[in-house]
Amino acid sequence: MSIASSDPETSALPVRRLRQFLALDAAVTAVNGLAYLSIAGPLETLLGVPQDLLQPIGAFLIAYGIAVGVVAGKKPPHRMPTRMIIGANLIWAAMSLVLLASGALSSPCWAGYGSARRLLS
Repeated sequence: MSIASSDPETSALPVRRLRQFLALDAAVTAVNGLAYLSIAGPLETLLGVPQDLLQPIGAFLIAYGIAVGVVAGKKPPHRMPTRMIIGANLIWAAMSLVLLASGALSSPCWAGYGSARRLLS
């Protein structure tokens, strides 16, 4: 089933925006993946995430970005894949916040975040 109503005038704008957001998600995800693969060394220093972990994540992100791009290219995007993408993005964001809050990342980038947070408290 696709995301669309029977009235094209009321559904055209939301569907177009959904496709734009999905396309943006696909592009940003794929570019992040490319960065993780191509400059994993400097990113390891900046983010505090081991290069051996960044590279497979980068490969995954490129594949995921391509899949999101395929969904974005559908007119209109299908409901189930769109919901799966939204769910996966929410899980990714939640896991990122848990990782940040755990203190597992010890890099200059996150040290600056912690210092700024202490100053604002």
